[in-house]
Amino acid sequence: MELGEGADYSKFLGSISEGKVYLDPAAKVTVKETKKRCQFRVSHKDLPSLYKKFGTASVG
Repeated sequence: MELGEGADYSKFLGSISEGKVYLDPAAKVTVKETKKRCQFRVSHKDLPSLYKKFGTASVG
């Protein structure tokens, strides 16, 4: 399992400015309605940029 500790807003903003976190304006379209659901995305390799400490931990 991977575990990140020490997330803060400045790390989030820094990751956005470096292009590691980006906005995905995904629209869900169905026959009856359209829903907007904007989400921030980050690739797995860039997850450590969001935390002060990031690593693996064993479970069990």
